[in-house]
Amino acid sequence: MDTFELKNGIQVYAPCQEAIDEGEFYLRVTHVLDVIQHKKLENYKINNTRKAQEKRLEETGEIGTKIHSMVETDLSGTPKVEEGFEKINQNWQEIKTKYEITSDKSEQVVCSPTHGYAGRFDYIGNIKGKHDGFESPTTIKRSVQDIKSGWYSIKTGWQMASYKYALEEVGQEKDLGMAGINLHRDGDVKKVFVYSRYRECFIAFLCALNDYRMLYYPELRKLKWKWLNHCPLEIKI
Repeated sequence: MDTFELKNGIQVYAPCQEAIDEGEFYLRVTHVLDVIQHKKLENYKINNTRKAQEKRLEETGEIGTKIHSMVETDLSGTPKVEEGFEKINQNWQEIKTKYEITSDKSEQVVCSPTHGYAGRFDYIGNIKGKHDGFESPTTIKRSVQDIKSGWYSIKTGWQMASYKYALEEVGQEKDLGMAGINLHRDGDVKKVFVYSRYRECFIAFLCALNDYRMLYYPELRKLKWKWLNHCPLEIKI
């Protein structure tokens, strides 16, 4: 499954161009979530030129890729730390030990045949935390986990919920937990967010998916998207 950016800016996953021509493509999760913007991001875009934004995105994106690679190689048993990333690696090692993090599956694309979206999760494995709420005991649970190297957004939970329910929908996983890990590129933040409100996070994602579907309805209609008239939210009025 490959990623494609269509002429109208829509980002999708599809096995080939022929599938796109037939409307058999999946909307990319992270692109869907771009329709929901936090006030901080809105202010940033107002106060910075497009060129400055693109330059900053390129710089931070490269650093984020290196942090993801550092974590992935470490979890696979072949650690590799680039020069300048020693502090971030130290933060990661402390988090990995404290939360007993493991991984046996990483960087795979998962699709939802029901809702027509797809995304690539960081990794799946065990992590220790209060998976049943703040007052619950600490347990180790197999979870979909996501690394963030910048500002940690509330949408991270929505993103992981989309992966969790898609994986369970197609029978690849069962009863997954969710955990977000913030390893900031500046080396000054190391936090773990263990989730328990899976359903609420998934509903938030489905709301964003429906917003995207309606905002891009004319374009998706021209592309003959298979899920065009599928409303992800069943609401009785």
